[in-house]
Amino acid sequence: MKIFREKIGVRLIALFLAFGLVPLIVTSLMSQIALKKASKEREGVLQASSQTIMSRVERNLFERYGDVQAFGLNQGVYNQDNWYQKGSNNKVSQIMNQYMSTYTPVYELMMLVDTSGKVAAVSTNDWEGNEVDTSAFYTHNYADAEWFQNAMNGKFVDSEALTGTWVDDVHIDEEVKKTFNGSGYYICYTAPVTDTSGKTIGVWRNYARVNLIESILAEGYAELKGGGLPKANIEMLTKDGTVFMTYDPAQDGAEFKYDPEIILKDNLVAEGSLSAKATVEGGHGAIADEFHGIPHMVGYSHSEGAMGYPGLGWSVIVGAENTEFFATANSIKQQQIVGLIVAGLIIAALALMIAKKTSDPIIEMSAALDQVSNGSLAVNINHKSDDELGKLANSARFLIGKLQKHAAWTEKIARGDLTTDGSEETGDAIGKSLANIVASLSTALTEIRGASGNVQSMAGSLTKASQAIADAAQHVASTSSEIQHASDDTARGIEEVVSANDEQARTLTDLVNQVRHVAESTEGVSVKIREVVAATEQASGKANEGSAAVGKTLEGMSLISETTTEVGGKLEELHAKSAQIDTIIETISEIAEQTNLLALNAAIEAARAGEHGKGFAVVAEEVRKLAERCALATQDISSLVGQIRGLVGESTGAMGRADEAVSNGLALSQQTKSSLEEILSMVQALQSPVADVERNAESVTQLASQMDAAVEQVAAVTEETLASSRAMADAVRGVANDVSEVSAASQQQMASTEELTASSADLSDLADRLAEMVSQFKLESDKKGHPSSGERQAAA
Repeated sequence: MKIFREKIGVRLIALFLAFGLVPLIVTSLMSQIALKKASKEREGVLQASSQTIMSRVERNLFERYGDVQAFGLNQGVYNQDNWYQKGSNNKVSQIMNQYMSTYTPVYELMMLVDTSGKVAAVSTNDWEGNEVDTSAFYTHNYADAEWFQNAMNGKFVDSEALTGTWVDDVHIDEEVKKTFNGSGYYICYTAPVTDTSGKTIGVWRNYARVNLIESILAEGYAELKGGGLPKANIEMLTKDGTVFMTYDPAQDGAEFKYDPEIILKDNLVAEGSLSAKATVEGGHGAIADEFHGIPHMVGYSHSEGAMGYPGLGWSVIVGAENTEFFATANSIKQQQIVGLIVAGLIIAALALMIAKKTSDPIIEMSAALDQVSNGSLAVNINHKSDDELGKLANSARFLIGKLQKHAAWTEKIARGDLTTDGSEETGDAIGKSLANIVASLSTALTEIRGASGNVQSMAGSLTKASQAIADAAQHVASTSSEIQHASDDTARGIEEVVSANDEQARTLTDLVNQVRHVAESTEGVSVKIREVVAATEQASGKANEGSAAVGKTLEGMSLISETTTEVGGKLEELHAKSAQIDTIIETISEIAEQTNLLALNAAIEAARAGEHGKGFAVVAEEVRKLAERCALATQDISSLVGQIRGLVGESTGAMGRADEAVSNGLALSQQTKSSLEEILSMVQALQSPVADVERNAESVTQLASQMDAAVEQVAAVTEETLASSRAMADAVRGVANDVSEVSAASQQQMASTEELTASSADLSDLADRLAEMVSQFKLESDKKGHPSSGERQAAA
């Protein structure tokens, strides 16, 4: 329903109104049902009243039916000598006057007619006992009158139980009206008069005043008035629906009025009266109708006769205006409506007050949780009470406080600060997960920090070792260069001896090419190496230093070999540590995934809780986001660790190559040492040529381009002095060959040293990057005075 999607305040007001007004409405509906039932019963009162009035009228008319027959049985009537005398001297008239007095005010006139229709006797008193001149009736003959014919012919208004009387329905008799100055409306009863032998001797006719039923209608009205219907009206209808008597005291007063414009002229059936039509058709009941344009509730009853008297088909209509008939019901309805309105206003006011008291804290908490869901934890919930809402507010405040602590801790971790100061919340699942993450990261970073320091230390050692090797190689190269220059000078000195020998010339040419290659190589070396090359001019007396340098080279290569072995072990250890970090990261990822699942479960449970769980759904969503951020952070860390492992792998490869280069350098150093020992003995015999080499050492590079011409000159000299200097040439060639080997070995050693230096530089850069990454984190160990990687590097 739409109402359940409205705000809680609206729902509370609606529910209060529903639970408050529904019972009242139900009670009102029950009251309406009871009122309708009472109205039906009241309608039954109208119907019963009409039936009672009709029954009383019919019983009265039944008596009149028998009166006319009983009056004719009087013995005084049989004496016809008393007939036809006018005035009160007529014995029959006297009998009639006695009946008039006895049955006052029922009859207006009594008349005896002989069998020829001539009036034999007439009463001379009215119903009040006053004498009236009725002599004029003796002049009439009623032989042709319907009533006379019917009585004489035995045509009566009868039934199986009763017969003998003809009854004329209500009509106006102008002569009687004129004589008695009455209303003129009569009901006439006619019966034959028989003597003791049963012979019909005349016809007795009674003119019953319609007024005879006034008392019955007045009595019925009094009962209706006593029943709360003072404006009730009663109407008597003939068998065709014509009004012959009406009684409406509220409008006409207590007296009966016989309006000639109405009596025996208004036909209610013809006018469309529903009640008149229903009762004329022989029905009994109650119906809503109108009289003179005014709505009425009408009870009606049709004549059924009484005590064998069949009746004349009359009907009684008892009506009451709706305003009066339904006055009590309408009053109760109005009171109920007023009561409902007042109760609704009171309930609405109370509901509004209670809804405000109830919804305001919920709105406050909802707004606060909305801010939390939008990422803002700078919220306050001020509501405090001892009810469920107060407990909910306390829980929300407690939850927001925990989230604030977790957020502060998370921001602290994001800044790289993994230290704790006691303000962290570790009692719940999120806090425990964060604590586990911090502990795992701290352990991993501590190990990485130590490993990076070791790598930096090893890189430094490796750099120093490679520098020592390079220095030694440079020294060897400079020595060999000095020797080569000395050999060149010696070769120029013996070129005249060996010039004739083409093979010796080609050997010298090869020597020049090798020297040229050395010069070209030395151009790409650092300024220091060129200075060393220049310094080789003084190498004549330093053969022993060459041997010592080779020894140092061997020692340096041994140190490098040991260092590379140690570095390789450390790199293997670092590789193992990185694998442990992967395991820790997997654990952290599992914790993050589990936290995410718990958050999703919490969100589902909050969704099941409906509106009251909305705030906890928001919190669960924030927890899920924190878990996702943690998962992303672990992915970043895993990526960094992967990069570190890659760099460690590269370093391991570089160290392998460095180790191989060191082994090659060591072997070459051994060869160099042997060659230097041989060269030493030769150089001792070549002090003078070495001096020449020493003087020309500074121009080795520039003379490389002129080496061909020098070789030609040496070849010419060698040819001239071939015989005398062959032995010297052989020695020079041996020296040149040895020097070439030494130079080649030095070049290989320098190349290996350069590779080792580059590897150590890469390893140092990797260690610096690793230290820089780790230095971004602040660990608990830093608070205890342990230096960071940056501090250790600075110290180194």
